[in-house]
Amino acid sequence: MTHVKDLLAHLRVIYNPLDSVSWNRLLLLIEGIGQKRAQDLVGKILETDRLLIREISKADYQDLFQLHSDPVVQKYTGEAPVKTLSEIIKGTQERTF
Repeated sequence: MTHVKDLLAHLRVIYNPLDSVSWNRLLLLIEGIGQKRAQDLVGKILETDRLLIREISKADYQDLFQLHSDPVVQKYTGEAPVKTLSEIIKGTQERTF
């Protein structure tokens, strides 16, 4: 049963990089990493000096709209630029963009 939970932890981290419980489980699989070190590493995985991984909030909608409506930026993503803020809101709720 433990191996199934480990596999699920891998899948959960892929689906949701903010899943600190799954990150903790995965880090504990590495020889030499204990509970304290795993907790420290999870904090570093989710936040560095240059990057913060967190849930998207309503305060992010306008910035996301500017990014995803820019044809130059979208040229590199392979997706069409969004035309309305409501597309951003829908996309964040469905994770479609």
